[in-house]
Amino acid sequence: MGLFTATVCDDGPFPWAPETPLGQRPGLLATARSALPRGSTGPFGIWATDLGPAPFCLLWPTQARRPGIGSGPLPNVPVLVFAGSATSGHPPRMRPRLPRASRRDGS
Repeated sequence: MGLFTATVCDDGPFPWAPETPLGQRPGLLATARSALPRGSTGPFGIWATDLGPAPFCLLWPTQARRPGIGSGPLPNVPVLVFAGSATSGHPPRMRPRLPRASRRDGS
């Protein structure tokens, strides 16, 4: 649960900024949910959005806004990337940005 929380609540895109006070987040989430276009939850009702990470992360501590990594190239340093069904999620789209990566995926 700690890895999920640290990965999703700290990095996830939510309808609030990291520095948004905890008391304001439920209202921002409700506004974002009500703005979803019809059919956004497929055959399910708006209740399905309660199953995602946003409600879970409402109480994640506020933080100062941090700069992103930007759109330029990543540093050219050796990287070891593990892939498999038990990884926390480093999408394949990152591979081109990591030219010196050594991949170990069990195959």
